[in-house]
Amino acid sequence: MAKEIKNRLTVRSYEVDIYGHVNNATYLNYLEFARVQALQQTGKSFVEYVKENIFIVIAQANVTFRNPAFIGNELEIVSSVAKVGRSSLVLQQDIFNRTTNKQSIAAEITIVFLNEDEKPVPVPRQIQSQLGYE
Repeated sequence: MAKEIKNRLTVRSYEVDIYGHVNNATYLNYLEFARVQALQQTGKSFVEYVKENIFIVIAQANVTFRNPAFIGNELEIVSSVAKVGRSSLVLQQDIFNRTTNKQSIAAEITIVFLNEDEKPVPVPRQIQSQLGYE
């Protein structure tokens, strides 16, 4: 079973829109932050993969917006691998608002692994191991 990797952050004033809640596009930044942190927390950073000419690219993002978050809310992003293909994996990422105890976002992110020629390469075993999906 894939492990859950959790990251927390607090909503900052510049991340909200005219309605006073977190802008929809900002959630994609939160998800990216959590993906980069997940790799660092589990042993090998995003930058190290780039140095090895393995490029981690988002191919698809399916995001369901459930409940808003506001300035000062503490959010927890939970990431886990849902599925591994030959050259891609699907990452389940959920954002929970720990201030309101409601889920803000449910997302499935499809990640593709490419070489320097932008050709698909197999999902590195180390990433599968790092993220607890073998």
